[in-house]
Amino acid sequence: MTLTLGGIAGLLAAIALLILVGFLAVPLYKLGKLFDAMKETVDELGEESVPILTELQGTVQATNVELTKVAVVTDDASKLSGSVSTIAENGAQLSNLLTTSIGGPIIRVTAFVQGLKMAAGKRRGSSSGSGGRRDRATTVQRSDLETR
Repeated sequence: MTLTLGGIAGLLAAIALLILVGFLAVPLYKLGKLFDAMKETVDELGEESVPILTELQGTVQATNVELTKVAVVTDDASKLSGSVSTIAENGAQLSNLLTTSIGGPIIRVTAFVQGLKMAAGKRRGSSSGSGGRRDRATTVQRSDLETR
């Protein structure tokens, strides 16, 4: 077996290819291990996420029930607010009614009493000699006592 120049070149090329494959085999082996670890992680994540998602679904349903209750309370509060507003309006109307129905007669009674006082004062004044003259400062006219 004699080695020719072409045989030596072929042998060197085969050795270089063998070394190249050796260098590439180590990263490929590590990459395979990485893929195995990723597969295990994804499998574990899938196993752990199913219970979490089931629990989350229950939480969302409970939250929806509570939100429905809050909506009912909010509607009731809105109705109560409308009722309070109606009561306040009715109170204002009642106050106006009382002012109109009782205020006028009170003014008239006050004017009548003032007139009686003035008449009584005139009687005392006419006997003391004032001459029956009215004092404008103490005279109360009906238009001064009535509301407009």
